[in-house]
Amino acid sequence: MHAIRKDSTQISLVFSRTLNSQSVGSVSIGSLAAYLRFQGFRVDMRLFDGSGIRGGMKVLCGPATRTIVIAKPNFKDFREMLIFLENLKKNHLVSRVFLCGPFAKLNAQGMMADLKWLDGVFVDQLEKSASALLDSMNASLDSWDFLSPGSMSRNPSTGCVGPHTPLTFAISLNDLPFPARDIEEDGQYVNIEASRGCLFNCSFCHIPSMRQTGASKYSLAIRDPVLVVDEMERLNKTMGKTLFIFNDSCFWSNKGDDERILRFAEEIGRRRLDVRFYIYLRTEPFISENVLVALVRAGLVRVFLGVENHVESSLAVYRKRVQPDAYTSIKRVFDQMGVNIHIGYITFEPYSTLDAIRSNVDYLFGIGKLFRLGVILEPVRVIPNSALHKQLIATQLMLSDLKYDEITYGYRFVHEEVGRLLGEFKRMFCLNLKGVAYNFEYHCTVGELLRVLAERHDRKFANLLKDRYAAFNGKKLRAMKLLLEYFRSSIACAKTGAVQLVGDPTHNAEFIRAFCVISGEIEVLYADIASFVAEHGGERAVREVYHG
Repeated sequence: MHAIRKDSTQISLVFSRTLNSQSVGSVSIGSLAAYLRFQGFRVDMRLFDGSGIRGGMKVLCGPATRTIVIAKPNFKDFREMLIFLENLKKNHLVSRVFLCGPFAKLNAQGMMADLKWLDGVFVDQLEKSASALLDSMNASLDSWDFLSPGSMSRNPSTGCVGPHTPLTFAISLNDLPFPARDIEEDGQYVNIEASRGCLFNCSFCHIPSMRQTGASKYSLAIRDPVLVVDEMERLNKTMGKTLFIFNDSCFWSNKGDDERILRFAEEIGRRRLDVRFYIYLRTEPFISENVLVALVRAGLVRVFLGVENHVESSLAVYRKRVQPDAYTSIKRVFDQMGVNIHIGYITFEPYSTLDAIRSNVDYLFGIGKLFRLGVILEPVRVIPNSALHKQLIATQLMLSDLKYDEITYGYRFVHEEVGRLLGEFKRMFCLNLKGVAYNFEYHCTVGELLRVLAERHDRKFANLLKDRYAAFNGKKLRAMKLLLEYFRSSIACAKTGAVQLVGDPTHNAEFIRAFCVISGEIEVLYADIASFVAEHGGERAVREVYHG
Protein backbone atom coordinates (compact mmCIF):
# COMPACT_ATOMS: atom_id res chain seq x y z
CA MET A 1 0.00 0.00 0.00
CA HIS A 2 1.39 3.37 -1.02
CA ALA A 3 1.28 5.97 1.75
CA ILE A 4 -0.71 9.18 1.50
CA ARG A 5 0.89 11.74 -0.80
CA LYS A 6 1.30 14.76 1.42
CA ASP A 7 2.41 17.03 -1.42
CA SER A 8 -0.71 16.47 -3.56
CA THR A 9 -3.42 15.76 -0.96
CA GLN A 10 -5.33 18.85 0.09
CA ILE A 11 -6.48 19.08 3.72
CA SER A 12 -9.23 21.71 4.10
CA LEU A 13 -10.08 22.73 7.65
CA VAL A 14 -13.62 24.16 7.95
CA PHE A 15 -14.88 26.12 10.94
CA SER A 16 -17.37 28.85 11.81
CA ARG A 17 -17.33 31.81 14.13
CA THR A 18 -18.17 30.87 17.71
CA LEU A 19 -18.74 34.20 19.48
CA ASN A 20 -19.15 37.73 18.14
CA SER A 21 -17.28 39.03 21.19
CA GLN A 22 -14.14 37.16 20.07
CA SER A 23 -12.13 37.20 16.87
CA VAL A 24 -13.26 35.03 13.98
CA GLY A 25 -10.17 32.82 14.10
CA SER A 26 -10.36 29.38 15.73
CA VAL A 27 -7.36 28.63 17.95
CA SER A 28 -7.94 24.86 17.77
CA ILE A 29 -8.26 24.79 13.98
CA GLY A 30 -5.27 27.11 13.66
CA SER A 31 -3.25 24.81 15.90
CA LEU A 32 -4.24 21.78 13.80
CA ALA A 33 -3.31 23.61 10.60
CA ALA A 34 0.10 24.56 11.95
CA TYR A 35 0.82 21.05 13.21
CA LEU A 36 -0.23 19.31 9.99
CA ARG A 37 1.86 21.75 7.94
CA PHE A 38 4.78 20.98 10.23
CA GLN A 39 4.18 17.30 9.34
CA GLY A 40 4.40 18.16 5.63
CA PHE A 41 0.70 18.25 4.66
CA ARG A 42 -0.88 20.84 2.35
CA VAL A 43 -3.48 22.60 4.48
CA ASP A 44 -5.89 25.48 4.00
CA MET A 45 -8.47 26.97 6.36
CA ARG A 46 -12.04 27.78 5.32
CA LEU A 47 -14.63 29.89 7.13
CA PHE A 48 -18.19 28.53 7.08
CA ASP A 49 -20.73 31.36 7.06
CA GLY A 50 -23.95 29.44 7.64
CA SER A 51 -24.72 28.58 4.03
CA GLY A 52 -21.36 27.66 2.63
CA ILE A 53 -17.68 28.45 2.45
CA ARG A 54 -17.20 31.93 1.06
CA GLY A 55 -19.02 31.59 -2.20
CA GLY A 56 -19.95 27.95 -2.62
CA MET A 57 -18.81 24.36 -2.60
CA LYS A 58 -16.35 24.53 -5.49
CA VAL A 59 -14.14 26.96 -3.60
CA LEU A 60 -12.44 23.93 -2.03
CA CYS A 61 -9.24 23.63 -4.06
CA GLY A 62 -7.66 20.64 -5.72
CA PRO A 63 -8.98 17.46 -7.34
CA ALA A 64 -11.86 16.05 -5.34
CA THR A 65 -10.24 12.63 -5.25
CA ARG A 66 -7.39 14.08 -3.22
CA THR A 67 -9.26 16.48 -0.93
CA ILE A 68 -9.93 15.75 2.74
CA VAL A 69 -12.17 17.99 4.83
CA ILE A 70 -11.80 18.23 8.61
CA ALA A 71 -14.69 20.33 9.92
CA LYS A 72 -15.54 21.71 13.34
CA PRO A 73 -19.31 22.06 13.81
CA ASN A 74 -20.55 23.88 16.90
CA PHE A 75 -23.73 23.68 18.95
CA LYS A 76 -25.34 26.55 17.03
CA ASP A 77 -24.52 25.84 13.40
CA PHE A 78 -24.11 22.06 13.26
CA ARG A 79 -27.29 21.45 11.23
CA GLU A 80 -26.33 23.86 8.45
CA MET A 81 -22.72 22.69 8.41
CA LEU A 82 -23.62 18.98 8.28
CA ILE A 83 -25.98 19.54 5.34
CA PHE A 84 -23.23 21.43 3.55
CA LEU A 85 -20.64 18.73 4.23
CA GLU A 86 -23.00 15.98 3.10
CA ASN A 87 -23.53 17.82 -0.20
CA LEU A 88 -19.78 18.10 -0.65
CA LYS A 89 -19.36 14.38 -0.19
CA LYS A 90 -22.38 13.19 -2.18
CA ASN A 91 -21.51 15.48 -5.11
CA HIS A 92 -17.97 14.07 -5.13
CA LEU A 93 -16.42 17.48 -4.50
CA VAL A 94 -14.27 16.02 -1.75
CA SER A 95 -13.02 12.54 -1.02
CA ARG A 96 -13.19 12.30 2.78
CA VAL A 97 -14.94 14.21 5.57
CA PHE A 98 -13.93 14.06 9.23
CA LEU A 99 -15.28 16.08 12.17
CA CYS A 100 -13.58 17.53 15.22
CA GLY A 101 -14.35 19.79 18.17
CA PRO A 102 -16.50 19.44 21.32
CA PHE A 103 -19.84 18.93 19.55
CA ALA A 104 -18.50 16.18 17.31
CA LYS A 105 -16.53 14.53 20.10
CA LEU A 106 -19.47 14.40 22.52
CA ASN A 107 -21.80 13.03 19.84
CA ALA A 108 -19.30 10.86 17.96
CA GLN A 109 -21.08 7.54 18.38
CA GLY A 110 -24.51 8.83 17.37
CA MET A 111 -23.19 10.83 14.43
CA MET A 112 -21.18 7.91 13.06
CA ALA A 113 -24.28 5.70 13.33
CA ASP A 114 -26.63 8.17 11.60
CA LEU A 115 -24.40 9.95 9.06
CA LYS A 116 -23.36 7.20 6.68
CA TRP A 117 -21.35 9.64 4.56
CA LEU A 118 -19.18 10.67 7.50
CA ASP A 119 -15.72 9.07 7.53
CA GLY A 120 -14.75 9.72 11.12
CA VAL A 121 -14.52 11.88 14.23
CA PHE A 122 -11.37 12.92 16.07
CA VAL A 123 -12.14 12.23 19.70
CA ASP A 124 -8.93 12.82 21.68
CA GLN A 125 -6.33 15.58 21.31
CA LEU A 126 -7.01 16.98 17.85
CA GLU A 127 -3.45 17.48 16.60
CA LYS A 128 -2.26 14.01 17.59
CA SER A 129 -5.45 12.15 16.57
CA ALA A 130 -5.70 13.77 13.12
CA SER A 131 -2.02 13.39 12.23
CA ALA A 132 -2.00 9.74 13.34
CA LEU A 133 -4.97 8.84 11.14
CA LEU A 134 -3.75 10.82 8.14
CA ASP A 135 -0.31 9.24 8.37
CA SER A 136 -1.95 5.79 8.16
CA MET A 137 -3.88 6.61 4.95
CA ASN A 138 -3.01 5.19 1.56
CA ALA A 139 -2.45 7.28 -1.55
CA SER A 140 -5.98 6.62 -2.84
CA LEU A 141 -7.50 7.83 0.45
CA ASP A 142 -9.70 4.73 0.57
CA SER A 143 -7.98 2.89 3.41
CA TRP A 144 -6.39 3.79 6.72
CA ASP A 145 -5.90 2.39 10.20
CA PHE A 146 -9.51 2.08 11.32
CA LEU A 147 -8.32 1.68 14.90
CA SER A 148 -6.07 4.74 14.68
CA PRO A 149 -5.64 6.01 18.28
CA GLY A 150 -7.71 9.02 19.22
CA SER A 151 -10.32 8.59 16.47
CA MET A 152 -13.54 6.84 15.61
CA SER A 153 -13.71 6.08 11.88
CA ARG A 154 -15.58 4.13 9.23
CA ASN A 155 -14.21 1.53 6.85
CA PRO A 156 -15.46 2.80 3.46
CA SER A 157 -15.37 -0.73 2.01
CA THR A 158 -17.64 -2.29 4.63
CA GLY A 159 -19.36 0.73 6.18
CA CYS A 160 -18.42 -0.60 9.62
CA VAL A 161 -17.37 1.87 12.31
CA GLY A 162 -14.37 0.92 14.41
CA PRO A 163 -14.31 1.52 18.17
CA HIS A 164 -12.53 4.48 19.68
CA THR A 165 -9.00 3.53 20.71
CA PRO A 166 -7.69 6.12 23.20
CA LEU A 167 -4.42 7.92 22.61
CA THR A 168 -1.64 6.62 24.82
CA PHE A 169 -0.21 10.13 25.15
CA ALA A 170 -0.96 13.68 24.05
CA ILE A 171 1.42 16.21 22.59
CA SER A 172 2.49 18.80 25.15
CA LEU A 173 1.13 22.26 24.41
CA ASN A 174 4.73 23.44 24.61
CA ASP A 175 5.65 21.19 21.67
CA LEU A 176 2.92 22.45 19.35
CA PRO A 177 3.75 25.19 16.83
CA PHE A 178 1.96 28.50 17.18
CA PRO A 179 -1.52 28.32 15.60
CA ALA A 180 -1.82 29.35 11.94
CA ARG A 181 -3.59 32.69 11.48
CA ASP A 182 -4.78 32.42 7.87
CA ILE A 183 -8.22 33.81 8.71
CA GLU A 184 -8.35 36.85 10.98
CA GLU A 185 -10.26 40.09 10.76
CA ASP A 186 -8.87 43.58 10.38
CA GLY A 187 -9.45 44.56 14.01
CA GLN A 188 -6.61 44.56 16.51
CA TYR A 189 -8.04 41.72 18.62
CA VAL A 190 -7.20 38.04 18.35
CA ASN A 191 -7.95 34.77 20.18
CA ILE A 192 -5.20 32.91 22.04
CA GLU A 193 -4.82 30.20 24.70
CA ALA A 194 -2.58 29.61 27.72
CA SER A 195 -4.17 26.30 28.79
CA ARG A 196 -6.72 23.68 27.79
CA GLY A 197 -9.27 22.03 30.03
CA CYS A 198 -10.81 22.99 33.36
CA LEU A 199 -10.68 21.79 36.96
CA PHE A 200 -14.37 22.42 37.63
CA ASN A 201 -17.60 20.54 36.89
CA CYS A 202 -20.36 22.96 35.90
CA SER A 203 -23.31 20.90 34.68
CA PHE A 204 -23.88 22.99 31.53
CA CYS A 205 -20.26 22.83 30.33
CA HIS A 206 -18.85 20.41 27.74
CA ILE A 207 -15.43 20.03 29.35
CA PRO A 208 -16.37 17.66 32.23
CA SER A 209 -18.02 15.31 29.73
CA MET A 210 -15.02 15.46 27.42
CA ARG A 211 -12.71 14.33 30.23
CA GLN A 212 -14.38 10.94 30.21
CA THR A 213 -12.88 9.89 26.88
CA GLY A 214 -9.29 9.26 25.92
CA ALA A 215 -6.29 7.99 27.81
CA SER A 216 -5.05 11.48 28.56
CA LYS A 217 -6.72 12.05 31.93
CA TYR A 218 -5.26 15.41 32.85
CA SER A 219 -7.81 18.01 33.76
CA LEU A 220 -5.72 20.95 32.68
CA ALA A 221 -2.95 21.17 30.07
CA ILE A 222 -0.63 24.10 30.69
CA ARG A 223 1.38 26.07 28.18
CA ASP A 224 4.65 27.64 29.30
CA PRO A 225 3.88 31.32 30.00
CA VAL A 226 7.04 32.38 28.17
CA LEU A 227 5.74 30.67 25.02
CA VAL A 228 2.39 32.40 25.47
CA VAL A 229 4.09 35.78 25.55
CA ASP A 230 6.31 34.74 22.63
CA GLU A 231 3.17 34.22 20.55
CA MET A 232 1.65 37.48 21.74
CA GLU A 233 4.81 39.34 20.78
CA ARG A 234 4.90 37.70 17.35
CA LEU A 235 1.24 38.54 16.66
CA ASN A 236 1.86 42.07 17.86
CA LYS A 237 4.85 42.60 15.59
CA THR A 238 3.71 40.70 12.48
CA MET A 239 -0.06 41.36 12.48
CA GLY A 240 -0.37 44.48 14.61
CA LYS A 241 -2.55 42.72 17.19
CA THR A 242 -2.78 44.62 20.47
CA LEU A 243 -5.72 42.95 22.25
CA PHE A 244 -5.62 39.24 23.11
CA ILE A 245 -8.73 37.25 24.05
CA PHE A 246 -7.76 34.19 26.07
CA ASN A 247 -10.04 31.24 25.27
CA ASP A 248 -9.00 29.33 28.41
CA SER A 249 -12.12 28.03 30.17
CA CYS A 250 -10.78 29.44 33.43
CA PHE A 251 -7.59 31.49 33.30
CA TRP A 252 -6.99 31.11 37.06
CA SER A 253 -8.36 28.10 38.96
CA ASN A 254 -6.66 28.13 42.36
CA LYS A 255 -3.56 29.33 44.15
CA GLY A 256 -1.56 26.64 42.38
CA ASP A 257 -1.82 28.88 39.29
CA ASP A 258 -0.34 31.93 41.02
CA GLU A 259 3.29 31.32 40.12
CA ARG A 260 2.58 30.52 36.47
CA ILE A 261 0.34 33.54 35.91
CA LEU A 262 2.71 35.87 37.73
CA ARG A 263 5.45 34.67 35.36
CA PHE A 264 3.15 35.49 32.44
CA ALA A 265 2.51 39.02 33.73
CA GLU A 266 6.17 39.59 34.55
CA GLU A 267 7.22 38.44 31.08
CA ILE A 268 4.93 40.98 29.42
CA GLY A 269 6.42 43.68 31.62
CA ARG A 270 10.01 42.55 31.03
CA ARG A 271 9.51 42.83 27.26
CA ARG A 272 7.61 46.10 27.64
CA LEU A 273 4.80 44.86 25.45
CA ASP A 274 2.03 47.41 25.12
CA VAL A 275 -0.87 44.96 24.97
CA ARG A 276 -4.34 44.44 26.40
CA PHE A 277 -6.10 41.13 27.12
CA TYR A 278 -9.33 39.46 28.30
CA ILE A 279 -9.60 36.38 30.52
CA TYR A 280 -12.31 34.08 31.96
CA LEU A 281 -12.69 33.86 35.76
CA ARG A 282 -15.03 32.30 38.31
CA THR A 283 -16.57 34.16 41.21
CA GLU A 284 -15.53 31.32 43.57
CA PRO A 285 -12.72 30.69 44.08
CA PHE A 286 -11.70 34.19 43.13
CA ILE A 287 -8.27 35.08 41.86
CA SER A 288 -5.52 36.03 44.36
CA GLU A 289 -5.30 39.78 44.84
CA ASN A 290 -1.57 40.04 44.05
CA VAL A 291 -2.06 38.05 40.84
CA LEU A 292 -4.97 40.25 39.77
CA VAL A 293 -2.92 43.41 40.40
CA ALA A 294 -0.06 41.99 38.32
CA LEU A 295 -2.42 41.09 35.47
CA VAL A 296 -3.96 44.56 35.40
CA ARG A 297 -0.50 46.08 35.31
CA ALA A 298 0.37 43.77 32.39
CA GLY A 299 -2.74 44.77 30.40
CA LEU A 300 -5.88 43.06 31.70
CA VAL A 301 -8.89 45.13 30.62
CA ARG A 302 -11.83 42.72 30.62
CA VAL A 303 -13.00 39.66 32.53
CA PHE A 304 -15.68 37.19 31.46
CA LEU A 305 -17.09 36.39 34.90
CA GLY A 306 -19.22 33.31 35.58
CA VAL A 307 -22.13 34.62 37.67
CA GLU A 308 -24.64 32.27 35.97
CA ASN A 309 -27.81 32.86 38.04
CA HIS A 310 -29.22 34.59 41.12
CA VAL A 311 -31.53 31.83 42.34
CA GLU A 312 -30.05 29.24 44.69
CA SER A 313 -31.99 26.32 43.20
CA SER A 314 -30.77 27.14 39.68
CA LEU A 315 -27.19 27.46 40.87
CA ALA A 316 -27.55 23.98 42.39
CA VAL A 317 -28.73 22.67 39.00
CA TYR A 318 -25.67 24.27 37.39
CA ARG A 319 -23.38 22.95 40.17
CA LYS A 320 -22.11 26.45 40.83
CA ARG A 321 -21.34 28.24 44.05
CA VAL A 322 -21.98 31.97 43.83
CA GLN A 323 -22.63 34.07 46.91
CA PRO A 324 -25.49 36.61 46.53
CA ASP A 325 -23.16 39.59 46.92
CA ALA A 326 -20.24 38.14 44.94
CA TYR A 327 -20.75 40.22 41.82
CA THR A 328 -21.13 43.48 43.75
CA SER A 329 -17.91 43.01 45.70
CA ILE A 330 -15.96 41.83 42.65
CA LYS A 331 -17.25 44.73 40.54
CA ARG A 332 -16.11 47.15 43.20
CA VAL A 333 -12.57 45.77 42.89
CA PHE A 334 -12.63 45.81 39.09
CA ASP A 335 -14.02 49.34 38.93
CA GLN A 336 -11.12 50.56 41.05
CA MET A 337 -8.67 48.82 38.72
CA GLY A 338 -10.35 49.90 35.47
CA VAL A 339 -11.43 46.43 34.33
CA ASN A 340 -14.65 45.75 32.41
CA ILE A 341 -16.87 42.83 33.47
CA HIS A 342 -18.84 40.75 30.96
CA ILE A 343 -20.93 38.24 32.88
CA GLY A 344 -21.84 34.68 32.01
CA TYR A 345 -25.49 34.19 32.96
CA ILE A 346 -28.25 31.68 32.15
CA THR A 347 -31.71 32.80 33.24
CA PHE A 348 -33.88 29.90 32.06
CA GLU A 349 -33.31 26.26 33.05
CA PRO A 350 -35.75 23.30 33.07
CA TYR A 351 -36.65 23.62 36.76
CA SER A 352 -37.15 27.41 36.76
CA THR A 353 -40.31 28.93 38.20
CA LEU A 354 -41.89 32.21 37.13
CA ASP A 355 -40.79 33.69 40.45
CA ALA A 356 -37.22 32.59 39.71
CA ILE A 357 -37.34 34.33 36.33
CA ARG A 358 -38.67 37.47 38.01
CA SER A 359 -35.86 37.29 40.60
CA ASN A 360 -33.25 37.01 37.85
CA VAL A 361 -34.70 39.92 35.90
CA ASP A 362 -34.70 42.09 39.01
CA TYR A 363 -31.13 41.04 39.81
CA LEU A 364 -29.86 41.84 36.32
CA PHE A 365 -31.46 45.26 36.55
CA GLY A 366 -29.96 45.80 39.98
CA ILE A 367 -26.42 45.11 38.78
CA GLY A 368 -26.89 47.17 35.62
CA LYS A 369 -26.84 44.23 33.20
CA LEU A 370 -30.46 43.98 32.04
CA PHE A 371 -29.38 45.17 28.61
CA ARG A 372 -27.85 41.68 28.15
CA LEU A 373 -30.89 40.27 26.36
CA GLY A 374 -29.01 37.20 25.20
CA VAL A 375 -28.67 35.82 28.74
CA ILE A 376 -32.46 35.88 29.01
CA LEU A 377 -33.29 34.57 25.55
CA GLU A 378 -30.97 31.55 25.45
CA PRO A 379 -31.84 28.84 27.99
CA VAL A 380 -29.34 26.40 29.45
CA ARG A 381 -27.79 24.09 26.87
CA VAL A 382 -27.65 20.35 27.54
CA ILE A 383 -24.36 18.56 26.88
CA PRO A 384 -24.55 14.80 26.15
CA ASN A 385 -23.68 12.67 29.21
CA SER A 386 -23.28 15.73 31.42
CA ALA A 387 -24.61 15.83 34.96
CA LEU A 388 -27.53 17.97 33.77
CA HIS A 389 -28.31 15.55 30.95
CA LYS A 390 -28.44 12.62 33.39
CA GLN A 391 -30.54 14.59 35.87
CA LEU A 392 -33.09 15.53 33.19
CA ILE A 393 -33.43 11.91 32.15
CA ALA A 394 -33.78 10.80 35.77
CA THR A 395 -36.52 13.36 36.39
CA GLN A 396 -38.23 12.46 33.09
CA LEU A 397 -37.83 15.91 31.58
CA MET A 398 -35.82 14.46 28.71
CA LEU A 399 -36.04 11.16 26.84
CA SER A 400 -33.00 8.94 27.15
CA ASP A 401 -32.91 8.00 23.46
CA LEU A 402 -32.71 11.46 21.88
CA LYS A 403 -30.30 11.70 18.97
CA TYR A 404 -27.32 14.06 18.71
CA ASP A 405 -29.40 16.72 16.92
CA GLU A 406 -32.19 16.70 19.52
CA ILE A 407 -30.39 16.78 22.87
CA THR A 408 -29.23 20.41 23.17
CA TYR A 409 -32.64 21.91 23.93
CA GLY A 410 -34.67 18.71 23.91
CA TYR A 411 -36.04 18.99 27.44
CA ARG A 412 -39.38 19.95 28.91
CA PHE A 413 -39.81 22.59 31.59
CA VAL A 414 -41.20 21.46 34.94
CA HIS A 415 -43.52 24.45 34.74
CA GLU A 416 -45.04 24.63 31.28
CA GLU A 417 -45.76 28.34 31.61
CA VAL A 418 -42.02 29.03 31.97
CA GLY A 419 -41.30 27.37 28.65
CA ARG A 420 -44.14 29.27 27.01
CA LEU A 421 -42.85 32.54 28.49
CA LEU A 422 -39.41 31.88 27.01
CA GLY A 423 -41.02 31.21 23.65
CA GLU A 424 -42.90 34.51 23.79
CA PHE A 425 -39.73 36.40 24.79
CA LYS A 426 -38.04 34.91 21.75
CA ARG A 427 -41.01 35.91 19.61
CA MET A 428 -40.66 39.49 20.83
CA PHE A 429 -36.88 39.96 20.61
CA CYS A 430 -35.87 37.43 17.93
CA LEU A 431 -38.78 38.10 15.57
CA ASN A 432 -40.54 41.41 16.26
CA LEU A 433 -37.37 43.26 17.34
CA LYS A 434 -34.72 41.07 15.73
CA GLY A 435 -32.17 43.59 14.42
CA VAL A 436 -33.08 46.28 16.95
CA ALA A 437 -32.57 44.00 19.95
CA TYR A 438 -29.18 42.79 18.73
CA ASN A 439 -27.94 46.32 18.03
CA PHE A 440 -29.21 47.52 21.40
CA GLU A 441 -27.32 44.84 23.33
CA TYR A 442 -24.20 45.29 21.20
CA HIS A 443 -23.96 49.07 21.66
CA CYS A 444 -24.66 48.90 25.40
CA THR A 445 -22.00 46.22 25.80
CA VAL A 446 -19.25 47.79 23.72
CA GLY A 447 -20.06 51.22 25.12
CA GLU A 448 -18.92 49.98 28.55
CA LEU A 449 -15.89 48.30 27.01
CA LEU A 450 -14.74 51.29 24.96
CA ARG A 451 -14.63 53.46 28.07
CA VAL A 452 -12.18 51.06 29.74
CA LEU A 453 -10.06 50.72 26.61
CA ALA A 454 -9.92 54.46 26.01
CA GLU A 455 -8.99 55.28 29.61
CA ARG A 456 -6.34 52.55 29.66
CA HIS A 457 -4.93 53.99 26.43
CA ASP A 458 -4.77 57.50 27.87
CA ARG A 459 -6.01 58.69 31.27
CA LYS A 460 -7.10 61.99 29.73
CA PHE A 461 -10.25 60.25 28.46
CA ALA A 462 -11.54 59.86 32.02
CA ASN A 463 -12.33 63.60 32.04
CA LEU A 464 -12.86 64.11 28.33
CA LEU A 465 -15.60 61.47 28.18
CA LYS A 466 -17.32 62.25 31.48
CA ASP A 467 -20.27 64.16 30.02
CA ARG A 468 -20.70 61.86 27.05
CA TYR A 469 -20.84 58.79 29.26
CA ALA A 470 -23.22 60.50 31.65
CA ALA A 471 -25.63 60.87 28.71
CA PHE A 472 -24.92 57.35 27.42
CA ASN A 473 -25.40 55.65 30.81
CA GLY A 474 -28.48 57.74 31.54
CA LYS A 475 -30.05 56.57 28.28
CA LYS A 476 -29.03 52.98 28.99
CA LEU A 477 -30.67 53.17 32.42
CA ARG A 478 -33.89 54.44 30.87
CA ALA A 479 -33.81 51.54 28.42
CA MET A 480 -33.28 49.02 31.23
CA LYS A 481 -36.22 50.50 33.15
CA LEU A 482 -38.33 50.08 30.04
CA LEU A 483 -37.20 46.45 29.78
CA LEU A 484 -37.78 45.85 33.47
CA GLU A 485 -41.37 47.03 33.16
CA TYR A 486 -41.91 44.83 30.09
CA PHE A 487 -40.40 41.72 31.71
CA ARG A 488 -42.32 42.18 34.95
CA SER A 489 -45.63 42.70 33.17
CA SER A 490 -44.87 39.70 30.94
CA ILE A 491 -44.29 37.45 33.94
CA ALA A 492 -47.55 38.73 35.43
CA CYS A 493 -49.33 37.79 32.18
CA ALA A 494 -47.86 34.30 32.39
CA LYS A 495 -49.11 33.94 35.94
CA THR A 496 -52.64 34.81 34.92
CA GLY A 497 -52.66 32.46 31.94
CA ALA A 498 -52.30 35.22 29.33
CA VAL A 499 -48.73 34.41 28.26
CA GLN A 500 -49.68 34.68 24.58
CA LEU A 501 -49.79 38.47 25.05
CA VAL A 502 -46.07 38.62 25.89
CA GLY A 503 -44.88 38.36 22.29
CA ASP A 504 -47.91 39.91 20.63
CA PRO A 505 -46.85 43.02 18.64
CA THR A 506 -50.26 44.67 18.84
CA HIS A 507 -50.56 44.28 22.61
CA ASN A 508 -46.99 45.58 23.02
CA ALA A 509 -47.04 48.26 20.34
CA GLU A 510 -46.05 51.07 22.73
CA PHE A 511 -43.17 49.06 24.21
CA ILE A 512 -41.90 48.19 20.72
CA ARG A 513 -42.07 51.82 19.61
CA ALA A 514 -40.32 53.12 22.74
CA PHE A 515 -37.64 50.41 22.61
CA CYS A 516 -36.85 51.11 18.94
CA VAL A 517 -36.52 54.83 19.69
CA ILE A 518 -34.23 54.45 22.67
CA SER A 519 -32.15 51.78 20.95
CA GLY A 520 -31.53 54.18 18.08
CA GLU A 521 -30.59 56.96 20.49
CA ILE A 522 -28.06 54.71 22.23
CA GLU A 523 -26.53 53.79 18.88
CA VAL A 524 -26.09 57.47 18.03
CA LEU A 525 -24.52 58.21 21.41
CA TYR A 526 -22.08 55.32 21.03
CA ALA A 527 -21.11 56.47 17.52
CA ASP A 528 -20.44 59.95 18.88
CA ILE A 529 -18.24 58.55 21.67
CA ALA A 530 -16.28 56.32 19.28
CA SER A 531 -15.71 59.23 16.86
CA PHE A 532 -14.63 61.51 19.69
CA VAL A 533 -12.15 58.93 21.02
CA ALA A 534 -10.67 58.35 17.56
CA GLU A 535 -10.38 62.07 16.84
CA HIS A 536 -8.53 62.67 20.10
CA GLY A 537 -5.79 60.09 19.69
CA GLY A 538 -7.65 56.96 20.75
CA GLU A 539 -7.98 55.25 17.37
CA ARG A 540 -6.32 52.15 18.80
CA ALA A 541 -8.96 51.81 21.50
CA VAL A 542 -11.73 52.04 18.90
CA ARG A 543 -10.06 49.37 16.76
CA GLU A 544 -9.78 47.07 19.77
CA VAL A 545 -13.56 46.98 20.19
CA TYR A 546 -15.03 43.89 18.55
CA HIS A 547 -17.31 44.32 15.55
CA GLY A 548 -21.09 44.01 15.77
